[in-house]
Amino acid sequence: MQILTNLVPVFNTILILCASLGALWAYRNGMAKTLNEVQDRVINALKSEIEACKDRLDRVEKENERLNQLLSTIRSALRQRGLYITIDGEMVSIHDQQGTTTQTSRIHGTLLSPKDEEV
Repeated sequence: MQILTNLVPVFNTILILCASLGALWAYRNGMAKTLNEVQDRVINALKSEIEACKDRLDRVEKENERLNQLLSTIRSALRQRGLYITIDGEMVSIHDQQGTTTQTSRIHGTLLSPKDEEV
């Protein structure tokens, strides 16, 4: 009986140590699982954001192409009437065939690359 009384604290210590290690192991596995789930959600959100940006870029490129075609059509029609348009950065100049009349205006509210274009 004396031996059994001396072994109870040892068994109790071993039981507490095993329970602590089990709890630590469960906590770490739960934390890793939670982190993986959060990481997967973030990755999926970023993928959908990238797809939305690609779709928007495609729409903007198509709109830009349409507007460039429209501008070319307008320039061609004005050239047939003897008017020429020069785009220099944010400045637009319109002059006639003789070069005597010129109208210059600044483009407001747009960001253009500094390209020199002349019809």
